[in-house]
Amino acid sequence: MENCPFCKMTRGDIPVTKIYESKHFYAILDKNPLVEGHALLIPKRHYKTIDEMNEEESRQLGIDMLNLSRKMKQYWPDLSISNSNGEGASQAVPHYHIHFIPRTKGDRLWDGKNSRIVFDVSSDFPRLEPSQEELGKLAKKLKGEAQ
Repeated sequence: MENCPFCKMTRGDIPVTKIYESKHFYAILDKNPLVEGHALLIPKRHYKTIDEMNEEESRQLGIDMLNLSRKMKQYWPDLSISNSNGEGASQAVPHYHIHFIPRTKGDRLWDGKNSRIVFDVSSDFPRLEPSQEELGKLAKKLKGEAQ
């Protein structure tokens, strides 16, 4: 899709900080994360919701979710893994993707005694704004590259 931001990332039109890649998917660090390490697993082919995925992609998705989770759990023992399918579920970008969000009890996503995650970018929940250098350092760490 011409104007889809994730398709632009896939084509290389928008720079991203990749931490993982397979035949059908790649993972990037979110440029405006909810917490440090917030990553997105994105299909290279454009489709809006999971039900538009083919069988080969669905098998690869399971493998990639496992691989990315294991990679991230080396640094953060707890993760929220989530996605939204459709506008009614607050899917902000109409290109299927999965959020991998490192969590700790009492982190900035806790509201009193309850954990909350606000994916809707139009909400007033403040996102972090790491520099490209900070994202690059974190990506090297996650990819196991020397610092």
